[in-house]
Amino acid sequence: MNKNEHLLELFKKINKKLMREIREQTKPLNLTRGELPVLVKLLKEGDGLTQKNLKEKLLISKSTLSKTIDRLEKKNYIRKKKKPEDKRATLIYLTQESEEIKESLKEINTEIEKAISKGFSKNEKKELIGYLNRLNSNLEDNNPNQDIKRD
Repeated sequence: MNKNEHLLELFKKINKKLMREIREQTKPLNLTRGELPVLVKLLKEGDGLTQKNLKEKLLISKSTLSKTIDRLEKKNYIRKKKKPEDKRATLIYLTQESEEIKESLKEINTEIEKAISKGFSKNEKKELIGYLNRLNSNLEDNNPNQDIKRD
């Protein structure tokens, strides 16, 4: 790292490279980088989450999530269903198509994690995760309930 490089500049560079890698890796699956976190969250936590739950877990705006869910539904990766006891709430379910790409998504995640942690010892990786968690907590302390807006 250049001695004069500021932390924010470095994060911006890392984020840009990471987003480019994610975009390239998910292209064959017809997924955008915005759709990927929604699908991964449902695959990890199980489907049947409400849009509100997803919004809170992913820290994205209601409108961004709504558009993303509509795109994933058109691609037949998810389906929406009204919650029986509360018709205002929408539950999100995975389709067979999303289950079929589950292994590919795991492989993509593994490959990207390998690439970004290449050259780090287990201890260094553990330390880095600790530092990143601390940075994340610092930012949450400043804006505890703020959605992250995408550019």
